[in-house]
Amino acid sequence: MDTFRLAKEQYTELGSKKMALLMNKKRHSANLKFLKQHILKNKRILDLACGYGRLTIPLAKIGYIIEGIDLTPNLIKDAKNNAIKENVNIKFKIGNMCYLPYKDESFDAIICMWSSFNHLLKKIEQKQSLNEIYRTLRPNGLGIIDLPYFGKQKKNIRKEIINGVHIISFAHDKDSILNAIEKSKFNEYKIKKEIIGERKRLIVYLFK
Repeated sequence: MDTFRLAKEQYTELGSKKMALLMNKKRHSANLKFLKQHILKNKRILDLACGYGRLTIPLAKIGYIIEGIDLTPNLIKDAKNNAIKENVNIKFKIGNMCYLPYKDESFDAIICMWSSFNHLLKKIEQKQSLNEIYRTLRPNGLGIIDLPYFGKQKKNIRKEIINGVHIISFAHDKDSILNAIEKSKFNEYKIKKEIIGERKRLIVYLFK
């Protein structure tokens, strides 16, 4: 199974409009509040798997130094157009979270929100992505990975239909994400179950 071809096809089919239907104002506001609590404005941030700029743009509007990257060209096109409409200057790139097109120690913080990390279906890809986050974080940098909370899983590969689109993802529980982190370069981390926007989430904090 080609993880990245599959993810690109799935999110090309979903597109910005169908993705936006999955998020209401309350959840969106809760996501922004959560990020503002953990990241200072004077830090350089990467929104990893930024989609159509759902979080990138409002954070930039309130003064955060942020850029975004996503695998799906149509989402990046929409992100760029949305940024122009909102009169903010943001660098958006098309790219793969396992091979980030950035120099070492480029960012103070890297966020990976809204279940994006779940689309890495192979354990080797999860390790690669974590190591890329580590490589591109500056010393004392912070990585945040947001995952849906499923509880203990017998099988990690999850298949579902979302707004008419067949989606395959890796349903992480605490053990599986811990296993991935322990195989990566990160030595300091926290994994916490949190409620964000009335939804149970598994939040990973990575410290360099």
